[in-house]
Amino acid sequence: MKKTITMILMALMLALPFASADTIMPNTHAVDRSVFIDNIESFSDYVFVGQITGPMSDIENQRYLIESDIKLFKGYKFNELNVYAVEKTYFEEVGLEGINFESENVFISNVKIEPYGGYVENKNPMVSEEIIYSIINIEDKLNLQKTTHVQRTEAGSVKDVMSKTIENEDETGTTSNEKPVLSNQPKINLWDNIIYFLKSLFSR
Repeated sequence: MKKTITMILMALMLALPFASADTIMPNTHAVDRSVFIDNIESFSDYVFVGQITGPMSDIENQRYLIESDIKLFKGYKFNELNVYAVEKTYFEEVGLEGINFESENVFISNVKIEPYGGYVENKNPMVSEEIIYSIINIEDKLNLQKTTHVQRTEAGSVKDVMSKTIENEDETGTTSNEKPVLSNQPKINLWDNIIYFLKSLFSR
């Protein structure tokens, strides 16, 4: 009996991250993350492409063109986003759907970009963040460097993650040095997670 219970619990723990993908944990809120690549126009000999892959992508290997003023996206939270620089002459020959990502005319980025913001505990005041990458060069890879990472709270406080400076703006427009607590992931007890998921499952 104990062995059976242990096996069930292990199966639940393995399945929980996927099965509860759409279950919002109590006392948490979403963070709106905006990710951009800002100097695409400086590399006019290339076209920049995002490729979405993953077990829950709406369209397998979905592709889209990346522009400096358009937020990067990957669809479902478990999907992955790969970013490529594609030589324009090659792109004009094969088109978006014809790109072979193993081609010598295609260069994958040196960093893995995560456009999904996720959730944080309600005691964390962060509601949005903006991350900007700049293209350094395109050699063996598309070499990107993060140049901006700003987090914002509902009260108007702004944290510059890159320089580790914080500005808090009160109702009068003045700033203070109060430091908000900004973290990336909610700390949620595993058992609370399992119990909440089971309750939401059987209440449907």
